[in-house]
Amino acid sequence: MAEECAEVIIRVNHPRLGHFYHYRIPEGMEKPVPGTRVTVPFGARVAEGWIIGYSAPEPGITLRDIIDFDRGEPDFTEEILKLANWMAGYYLHPVGQILDSISPPRKPKKPLPIFSSPSAAPQLRLPKFILTAE
Repeated sequence: MAEECAEVIIRVNHPRLGHFYHYRIPEGMEKPVPGTRVTVPFGARVAEGWIIGYSAPEPGITLRDIIDFDRGEPDFTEEILKLANWMAGYYLHPVGQILDSISPPRKPKKPLPIFSSPSAAPQLRLPKFILTAE
């Protein structure tokens, strides 16, 4: 019997790549829950995607390992994944593009700067307006 592998939808904007790919979970790596964002090898590059489930791949398929995954909460719940699959069928659109559209924003690579108002701002006096019937 074949090993159970992760079904990963790749975050690629191409209509022919709307199906999932099987990836092996490396030894020592905990099993991510469906809806988790993962980093996987895809062709000659590294791509992001989401695990949508687990199944045994067809025999003869060359499997590659998941590189890494988000350790926080998954991006999608089971219900959202079911909704995305329904939307893909109803609107005839690839699931990967739907998940990309509804996914939370990526975390910034470096912290965003925090700007504060100048110290002179509290000293400004704004005129008071009175509402009239005119």
